[in-house]
Amino acid sequence: MVSMKRTWPTSFSKSLRASLSYSYNTRSSSLHILASKTMKFLAILFLATVSTMTHAQPSQNHNFTWLLGDWQRTNNQAGKITTETWELSKQEYLGLGVTIEGQDTVFFENMTLTKIENEIFLVVSTPQHQVAVHFKITAHSKCSFVAENPDNDFPKKIIYKKTDQGLLATVSGGDQKIDFVFERIED
Repeated sequence: MVSMKRTWPTSFSKSLRASLSYSYNTRSSSLHILASKTMKFLAILFLATVSTMTHAQPSQNHNFTWLLGDWQRTNNQAGKITTETWELSKQEYLGLGVTIEGQDTVFFENMTLTKIENEIFLVVSTPQHQVAVHFKITAHSKCSFVAENPDNDFPKKIIYKKTDQGLLATVSGGDQKIDFVFERIED
């Protein structure tokens, strides 16, 4: 197994940089090449998407600070570890979801809560989609939000809700519904 050193942007939290470094450093060399190409593609896609939109920080009426921090899924399939990390940048709320099985990253997604033309959107980018999927925030409270895109195959609706135990994210569409139960990871 080849071990390579990778430096992550300082804007990422310490735990996010550690998770990414662990995942990056434990892959075989062929996975390094695939991951490198995938990350380059996603970076280009992200920059292209961001450069074509007018972004502004969500207004004070749309406070998502309850999402901030590191979260780990508690109802995962055996052998998998899923985490989400949310941070507030100067412009928007940024999230990264990662699922690791063994020593391999089997899924990741970039999420952004941002204001586009006076509307708030949850923008989700994954390697499976060539373009980011925009979910319009259709409901929002002090500790929850609903984001919808009826034109997306699945999910059509994403709900995030802070609970006494942690965080509940539900994705749904048609007859399908998946709950992601998270607890906060303490530093």
